[in-house]
Amino acid sequence: MSSVLGITVLTTAMATMTVVGPGVLAPADALVLERVEVLRVLNGWGLEEFASPDVARVAVDDCDLLGYRGVVVVEEMKVFPVYVVDCGQKEHEPLSARGLVADIAPQWGLGHREAVLVLWKLPES
Repeated sequence: MSSVLGITVLTTAMATMTVVGPGVLAPADALVLERVEVLRVLNGWGLEEFASPDVARVAVDDCDLLGYRGVVVVEEMKVFPVYVVDCGQKEHEPLSARGLVADIAPQWGLGHREAVLVLWKLPES
């Protein structure tokens, strides 16, 4: 069991866990992350399954985090579930260089908010 920013997370010894941030969330253009998710799952480009409708899709710098699930903790210590569906592209400046922690689907209304991502990947069974 570990505690990050006052959030207690139970993990097995085999789960991979990482914290990204702090930084600001950038709102992605409408439906961009959803389209990327569909393309990645259907073409086998780093994602094996779709996020459920109640989970915010995010894009981060590190492509090793594709498929990670977790939570985003925003300024007021509010917590929302997230799923990493996209990552940085070499031709773009890294998000972190611009003070950003992730792009996030805009319907969540979390754009331009200070945040930290707590992400994990459970071992494959």
